[in-house]
Amino acid sequence: MPYTPVSLPPLEQKRRWYYDACALDKNKNVPQEIINLAHQGKVAVTSHLAIGEAFSNVLQKSLEKENPSILTEFVELLKGLREGSYLFVKGHDSVKEEYDLLRELSCIKSNQRIHLADMMHLATAIGFQCDQIRTSDPDLIGISGKELREFAKTRSCHDFLCREI
Repeated sequence: MPYTPVSLPPLEQKRRWYYDACALDKNKNVPQEIINLAHQGKVAVTSHLAIGEAFSNVLQKSLEKENPSILTEFVELLKGLREGSYLFVKGHDSVKEEYDLLRELSCIKSNQRIHLADMMHLATAIGFQCDQIRTSDPDLIGISGKELREFAKTRSCHDFLCREI
């Protein structure tokens, strides 16, 4: 059965959390957390970039361990979360403005560890009005600050933060 994209629920109805690649491929508790979010009236969001990075990481692990079932299980898990409308996968084509504005924040300019992929995760999370980024990436966790929260608030994010999973 081909995948049909599903629109995000209206913002006034549901709070949103963004999951980056580190959360998707490294933490075994994330799938259950994502399902629990839906039962709490919240929405889990990720991006094409996060899926691609996570897939690459899991593929590498599968090859290193010479165990193709690792990759197969990961793909089936993501497919199930997506088809069950537990995880919404969004593109990046509509977050250019957020990306450009984020680059101008001093907390970003002064942080040498924030790279393009991190910026895209931030821009996507804020562009899709997520309240949290769930991650195990120390670079993202380390940039939570007042300036970033204030910017996110202008984009309808509530108490934005990058939270370790």
